[in-house]
Amino acid sequence: RGSFTPTTVELGPGVDLLGDRLVVVPARGADRLAAEVARVTGDLGSEPPRSRFRGHLTLARLQRRAQLPRILGHHVEASWVPSELALVASTLRPDHVRYETIAGWPLAAGDQTGR
Repeated sequence: RGSFTPTTVELGPGVDLLGDRLVVVPARGADRLAAEVARVTGDLGSEPPRSRFRGHLTLARLQRRAQLPRILGHHVEASWVPSELALVASTLRPDHVRYETIAGWPLAAGDQTGR
């Protein structure tokens, strides 16, 4: 059981590429929530490989050798306080990506507790 600090997630400042093919909007603040999840789950299973977390909202996955979209660099500004933490599995297929929510935990303001 973990307790999570209320976190505001802010999108922006603009549409960008993550890697070669992922069109995203950076999400500042998601990293704080991810760090808390890592902290409260640190004693479960084996330690995952170290990689830098980059909070983002995925807009599109580009096909190989696709032309870069004109939306890159467009200004985006939005913010919200997440109300749920979800464990999501992603399955990459040659022609699409499938996302499946495995479990979810409500995050209530003040007493945000994972169950």
